[in-house]
Amino acid sequence: MTPNTNHMKANRIFRILKWTAGIIISLVVLVAVATLLANSNYVQQRLLKKATAYLSERLGTSVKADSVSVNLFVQTMSLYGLDIEDQQKRPMLRMGEASARVTIASIWEKNITIEHIEADRLEAMVIKDRPDSAANYQFLIDSLSHKKEGEKKKENNGKTKLNIDMRHVTLNHADFSFKQGEHKNEISLAMLDVVERDGEYDIELDSLRLKTNNHKPRKNTNRPHRGWFDAGHLDITASLKCSVHTVKKDTLSVTLDDVSISDRTAGINIKDMSLKAASDMKTLWLKDIALKQGSTSLNIANATITLPNKKTGTKLAYKTGSISGNVILRDIARPFAPVLRGFQLPLTLKAQMSGTEDMMRFSNVHVSTADSRLTIAANGRITDLRKKHGYKVSFDVSSMKIKQGMAEQVISQFRVKRLMMSQLQKLGNITYSGHFDVVWRKESFRGHLNTACGPLDFHFSIDDNNKWLNGGVSTNGFHLGKVFEIADLGDVVCHADFNIDISKKRTALARKDKGGKLPIGSVTATVDDSSYKKIHVRNIDAIIDCDGSTAEGDITHRAKRHDAHCHFAYNPSLSKNKLKISKPGIHFHKKDKDGDMQTTDTIGQKKKKGLLKGLFKKKKKE
Repeated sequence: MTPNTNHMKANRIFRILKWTAGIIISLVVLVAVATLLANSNYVQQRLLKKATAYLSERLGTSVKADSVSVNLFVQTMSLYGLDIEDQQKRPMLRMGEASARVTIASIWEKNITIEHIEADRLEAMVIKDRPDSAANYQFLIDSLSHKKEGEKKKENNGKTKLNIDMRHVTLNHADFSFKQGEHKNEISLAMLDVVERDGEYDIELDSLRLKTNNHKPRKNTNRPHRGWFDAGHLDITASLKCSVHTVKKDTLSVTLDDVSISDRTAGINIKDMSLKAASDMKTLWLKDIALKQGSTSLNIANATITLPNKKTGTKLAYKTGSISGNVILRDIARPFAPVLRGFQLPLTLKAQMSGTEDMMRFSNVHVSTADSRLTIAANGRITDLRKKHGYKVSFDVSSMKIKQGMAEQVISQFRVKRLMMSQLQKLGNITYSGHFDVVWRKESFRGHLNTACGPLDFHFSIDDNNKWLNGGVSTNGFHLGKVFEIADLGDVVCHADFNIDISKKRTALARKDKGGKLPIGSVTATVDDSSYKKIHVRNIDAIIDCDGSTAEGDITHRAKRHDAHCHFAYNPSLSKNKLKISKPGIHFHKKDKDGDMQTTDTIGQKKKKGLLKGLFKKKKKE
């Protein structure tokens, strides 16, 4: 839910409570004043009927109450069984009981102080047939807000209006329903307690429950990699303590303490939240924000939020000061990222955040482990937030440092097959800088790695829509022999591009049809320079295609005066002759009339076969 939505719902509840209190007070005061003349139960019930009839006529709907009790000697009043319908004869407001303890300074001067008003079992139904239609309680506000001509004339003649001062309000067991078309949201609370002291208010809210239901499947239905958070299916329980320091038409100052918010289905468990807030109803200023989600704790020094306003065209915007805290990514796994459900590595975080309705920006992001064996510095942004499938996540990683052994520890946090761990260990300390983008089930990564075995440049992208992985890798000197423990293999200068099918369904069908356990895809590679023992190898091109069962390809060795090539086929399921080399050939280069090199196959067959035999025997030994 957006801050604007939360504000609107809170405003609706405030209005309901405000006008409920107004109706209760009107009924009680009407009966109380008359009871001065005749303090008996019979008179009170007769007067109650008169009062409800008056309000029914004034509001243009049905207002009923079972009974009333007024005792001016101990200054207490109680109202039972209040029932108000909307103008379509639908139940709009019901209340089991309301009691008030009053101090009457001078009834003739119309000054009444309500020391404590307590209401039990309140039920309210807010209905909007269409988004652009008025709510069913609007007539109540209009009726109570506009005074009749006679009342206005009395005030203009200097008559003093009734002054009611409420010091303490308690609401127990309340249920609010908000229905718009097929959408229905429900809010209930166990207890709301508001105490006024010298113009300030202390508020305690216990077990507020918010339920939403948009009558659509959850967003993660049949999508196990998506989190459980869904604004259309919330079941949130919240409690808080709050001090309101200033309440005016255009000024609000609040301190929140002991806030807890949980949604067990979605996996939200915010506890020990606190903050200070001030607003001029256009801008909201926050400071000293602290919250804890599971084992994760965050502190935000300050934040500024520009509130949206349709009349002025102002849009939502926000900006924070320093954000810092201790983070365990597992705490956000269930609501937002199931892939992190095993990530228990403690991290420290520092960052700043800003954004609008359409964009979110993260700046000066620093993430590290407590021992600094892993450090990351980055900046990022999420754009087009309101597009269902078009939002884009982008991050620039200016520096990432991973000390030896930490990469394996990070990988172990994920439930994946741990392949080539010993080779990863040999890379030693790793530094990385690069960039990644995520756009509707498409992820792309690129960057530069420095390792103890040499540098690597890479780029690859994952298309989850069509299930393909493609990219490339290059190096100007990588110690491949050290990584794979081949002592006689020297440094490699090479580059390669790959395109691999990652569809489990297509791969399974291909393997079932042809047999085999190889991946499906293609690789194009060039070895510019390498060595094995005392033999130097340069300029080797390889093109490899694999259908899941057999990998086939062509290898070409380029030299100054000739190119040697062959075709190969590799099938690991064969018990013998898993690798077959065929179609060997050699191309010689000669100069044309202009001095340019040309390729020719005019060499005699016997001589070609002899050269190829010697060449490939030599390579086989290598």
